[in-house]
Amino acid sequence: MSTAANQRPRYFLGVDGGQTSTLTVLVNQDGEILASALSGPCNHIHEPGGLERQYRALREGYEQVMAAAGVNDELACAYLGLTGSGSPEVAARVYRTARLVLKSDTVTALAGAIPDMVGVIVISGTGSVAYGRNASGAEALAGGMGYFAGDEGSGYEIAQRGIQAIYQAADGRGPQTLLTDLILAGFECQTLRELHYKIYSGALSRDRLARVASMVGQAASRGDAVAIRILANAGDELGRAVAAVLTRLEMTAAPVPVAPIGGVFKSGRLVTDPLLARVHQTNPQAYLTPPRFIPAIGAAILALREGGIMVDERILAALERTRERLAVGASGEKFTLEKD
Repeated sequence: MSTAANQRPRYFLGVDGGQTSTLTVLVNQDGEILASALSGPCNHIHEPGGLERQYRALREGYEQVMAAAGVNDELACAYLGLTGSGSPEVAARVYRTARLVLKSDTVTALAGAIPDMVGVIVISGTGSVAYGRNASGAEALAGGMGYFAGDEGSGYEIAQRGIQAIYQAADGRGPQTLLTDLILAGFECQTLRELHYKIYSGALSRDRLARVASMVGQAASRGDAVAIRILANAGDELGRAVAAVLTRLEMTAAPVPVAPIGGVFKSGRLVTDPLLARVHQTNPQAYLTPPRFIPAIGAAILALREGGIMVDERILAALERTRERLAVGASGEKFTLEKD
């Protein structure tokens, strides 16, 4: 640690809690990552057992990073970014901290992707949402309404359109597509009827069905016109969400960074080109930028700020230098922006 010997170290915790896993990161006041831990999902607290599941995920992450770093001090701040709704009462049971902050994961994702938090993120994994802030601190959000009411351009919607396409191809309503063989093989089905049964019997969860999005990406990479069209539609929908945020924040007349986050963007320009084309109808100067950090580090950055630490380039450089200490998992997936 580089903290001066006569100055008592202070510790800060950032948490990114999602549908798949929870990533906890412990840092010191110099921005050095001391330890990280991956634990279970902590969303859907209103479902049976949801509060206890959230408690376990948060507690496991907390205990693991404190033990790994050999720290037993009270935290200066614990900052949690959780998908959906988090329980302040549950979080208060977990952490010994001078300050506890619980926010949406969109806030921590923006802080990680664009540390000065002036710009827009667009997240597309199983769900989708766009969120941004302007230089005055005003914020706006578009989308994020879940698989039934929204999530346009998400992995789930891409999967749904992919499955619809193979049934349309089968009965003559749509063109033939590589997706038929890919999806049947992916779910170990011999026929479309068998797949239909698995979908509606509950044998395939929403998360498993959302994996069809990666099959759409595979088909598109092999030139399948149906899959390419599905991804283009997703990109356009995500661009509409970004454009709505830019308009509401009055960020349409100057360069604005837009950071894409999530597995859907692994398809690269098949998604980002139509996204940017839609965004440029609202702000021709907006540009895509890779996220600088993952959301868990964004949470740590916000914890440092809440604890009175000025997060300057020295702190950000320390986070970059020590991020090999991260436990890599679903919460830590990075999107690498393609270069021309």
